[in-house]
Amino acid sequence: GASRMVAEHADHIHQASSHTARPHADCLDLASLVRGTLCAELFRGPVRHVRASEPIFEAGEPADHLILIRSGLIKQMTVSRDGDELTVDIFGADDVFGEMCFRDHRHRYWATAIEPSDIVTLARQDFLDALSRRPDLLHQFLDLLAGRLSAAYAEIESRAFQSVVERLGRRLLQLAEMAQGSGWITLPQSFGHGELARLLGVRRESVTRAMQELRKLDIIESTRHGSLRIHKARLRLWVSGSGDHRQINRTPTR
Repeated sequence: GASRMVAEHADHIHQASSHTARPHADCLDLASLVRGTLCAELFRGPVRHVRASEPIFEAGEPADHLILIRSGLIKQMTVSRDGDELTVDIFGADDVFGEMCFRDHRHRYWATAIEPSDIVTLARQDFLDALSRRPDLLHQFLDLLAGRLSAAYAEIESRAFQSVVERLGRRLLQLAEMAQGSGWITLPQSFGHGELARLLGVRRESVTRAMQELRKLDIIESTRHGSLRIHKARLRLWVSGSGDHRQINRTPTR
């Protein structure tokens, strides 16, 4: 019946997307470049371990390095004059960030570990020297930066036209795609209503209402310890249907 069709559709989506484990599946980004040749050749420095909530850099500090995440999760955020925090982006394993060092010589944002993470840094000039020796990689690098810019424009568009529940669903899917599997994925405990509100740039109450909608669809749930769990396949199905509530099978499958 309808439940079987939904399950088959979810499996089809999972198989079609199994070739990419990227949180931004619809755009090229810097990580896909450095994870290959440049990652192997250039990110050979010592691995630095950072604890959860430990800052990696702060706004105003010199910016002259790229950062590769070997494992863990890191958020990049900014703070308003009134002290309100906004999470600009979240990066996971194999992501590289800090590319603004090519334009600004001081960081504009704060970067903090969400969970214990291992990182490797690469000096800006060393990266540029490597690109000068490999023009083919330079072309790829420019394409990838354009892809990241395109993703930023898409985020602006979503803030203008999408509901909070749609935006929350897409962000939760981005986080879920950083983990293996297609069933229930448990996020780090730090991803509560407050952190998600900072990620979306909305009030905490708006996130609470949006999460209630997703709970009704059996897409998300809370553990006894307060962590958030996401059913990745169902969330993919819901997001691909532009938030059509009728496309979700509400019968729990664990």
